[in-house]
Amino acid sequence: MSHHTVNVWLALRTTAQNAIMERLNWDEEAQGPYTGPVSNRDAKVFRYMSDQANKQRMFKTATIAGGQYKLWSLDFDEDLQLVKQEIDRLVDENPTQMRVVGAWWWDDGRQVGTQLVWDTRIVTKTWSVVNPDYQPDPAEPDYDPHFVLRITGDVEEEYISGSTGTPTYPLLAKTQFLKFMPDVGDPPVTATELANVNLGMGQAPRLFI
Repeated sequence: MSHHTVNVWLALRTTAQNAIMERLNWDEEAQGPYTGPVSNRDAKVFRYMSDQANKQRMFKTATIAGGQYKLWSLDFDEDLQLVKQEIDRLVDENPTQMRVVGAWWWDDGRQVGTQLVWDTRIVTKTWSVVNPDYQPDPAEPDYDPHFVLRITGDVEEEYISGSTGTPTYPLLAKTQFLKFMPDVGDPPVTATELANVNLGMGQAPRLFI
């Protein structure tokens, strides 16, 4: 994935979910030409979720306003305007069947449309340094067999303290967003915080701020 990749979470209500799955799994050789409601253009969007079945199982099915929704995690390595155009079109054409949960840049995890705010803080860390007095021969003076020394001290580090700007797709309300989150703990309990479910290799953690 490149730094241009956008990760979009899109929720589909049962009717749309079933229609999309039928279209993606349609076998024209065995079933003949597809004549259902999902266009080739629509189907193309949903093919941007790799390993769809396994990824989708990572999320819970959410019940929102009486409807059940499945979550799609779509990765677009395309021009942002083209991505937005297709997502907006789908949602506008299916307002009761689809809703955007959030959208993030792959490389730094910020929500699309926002900029990161960096700050500094003092933290205590432990690190290793080469011992300048290392002398491993016990027969010689100043015997010191420690090649590496461990040092603990306060250091200044940069961290992301927040973000500015308006997200292109504001996050779904937290009470609704949490319904997609897998249970946590043992024994499992309902999640109370948003989690970075299904991060791809090299993908920065999504920021829910």
